[in-house]
Amino acid sequence: MMLIPVGMVIDAAVLTAFGNTPGRALMGIRVETMWHARLDFGTALRRNFRVWFFGLAIGFPLIALITMSRNHARVSRGDQTAWDDVLSTRVYDIQCNPARVWMVALLFVGLNIGDRVLDAYERNQARTASQTIEYDETAGTVIAPPRVEADDPIAAELAEGAAQVKPKMLDQVTRVDRAEADGRTLTYFYSIIRRDASDDALRRFFEKTIRPNVCSQADTKRMLRDYGITYRYLYTMPNASEPLEFKVTWANC
Repeated sequence: MMLIPVGMVIDAAVLTAFGNTPGRALMGIRVETMWHARLDFGTALRRNFRVWFFGLAIGFPLIALITMSRNHARVSRGDQTAWDDVLSTRVYDIQCNPARVWMVALLFVGLNIGDRVLDAYERNQARTASQTIEYDETAGTVIAPPRVEADDPIAAELAEGAAQVKPKMLDQVTRVDRAEADGRTLTYFYSIIRRDASDDALRRFFEKTIRPNVCSQADTKRMLRDYGITYRYLYTMPNASEPLEFKVTWANC
């Protein structure tokens, strides 16, 4: 909206310097005085502001529909438009024809579509750039931003909570490294710094502790039952070929 006055000044300058503008030339029309003289800069600028006010209704579409219809009726009767009569100016038909009108109309629509596509692309790029890529110093890996399902507030809530999980020691041997949300699945990554038991013993221990805690705590129980959340726990341990994995869903609570 703030660029409209700038555009009108540029339009008036081009009209004064060259006697016409590219858009009007494509249409096959020209704006001149009633005596077929070129407009001076002041008259051209005043005319542009009058078109904006009396024709385009300063940008209100419904009002502009009325003002443009009334001025079309005036032109059809051979009269001047509301923005031309006071300034003694007029639009003259040079080579206007239906082909030119359609060409300009299609060009206008194409420019508007291109502007909207470019705006959507820039917004998408901005959203992508705003997703901060974190670096996990403990694991020495880059953590990609969590994937959030479109229009899913629960997935968005999980992603927000996962982003707040930072590496910290839970006890002398267990460290939480990070959390990731993938849709409605929330995964916690842990590292066992030192272990004194076998894989089977640790698995039995985790099975007895993790599932009952997740299924009984009020907040996680609600997420499991009401929203179908899946909780995953991955434990990386020394001398283990792959991490121990545990999944908790409402079905196995």
